[in-house]
Amino acid sequence: MNYFVYKREYEDLKKTFNPVKFDPDKWAQAAKDAGMRYVVFTTKHHDGFSMFDSKYTDYKVTDPECTFSDNPKANITKEIFDAFRANDMWVGAYFSKPDWHHENYWDPYFPPQDRNVNYDPSLYPEKWEKYVQFTHNQLLELLTDYGKVDIIWLDGGWVKKGPTKSGGKLCGEVCREHLRQWIYKTQNGLTRHPYGRIGNQGP
Repeated sequence: MNYFVYKREYEDLKKTFNPVKFDPDKWAQAAKDAGMRYVVFTTKHHDGFSMFDSKYTDYKVTDPECTFSDNPKANITKEIFDAFRANDMWVGAYFSKPDWHHENYWDPYFPPQDRNVNYDPSLYPEKWEKYVQFTHNQLLELLTDYGKVDIIWLDGGWVKKGPTKSGGKLCGEVCREHLRQWIYKTQNGLTRHPYGRIGNQGP
């Protein structure tokens, strides 16, 4: 199977994703009974599939092509956050900065060589800027539309901006000063930790 066939088949799994037994209240109660004090939920991993109702992509659980989209609990991130908050636990959002589905990260014109961006952003700065803005926009959605978020876990600090050693990292671009200040202003109590984590001091 070649790469393009594999990619198409993998991304088509969105059309059959249908977790009809999804019960966030049961998850939260089990977590509380086990002594857990917080949850960190994967809102988006490297493959780019958003488990929340993002308006910046159609590769998401609430897209009409996704079988689960007409379920009352289709916005999975919201349901999990609400359920865990109702059980007096903190909620955290894991978010992947790299997005292998996005055309401005893995450009379809270039073959992906590894997990990093598959073109040199110094040669295509406008394309790279579009991707940075897309990432900012999704983060702002999570921190605006989903109530108080106690922990932000930004994964993908290994992502290279370009093939040269002097290239920066997407981590730095996502965490631009204006974005950090916005996060701290709108999510009172958040502090930044190493390894891409942003959160409170601990439950």
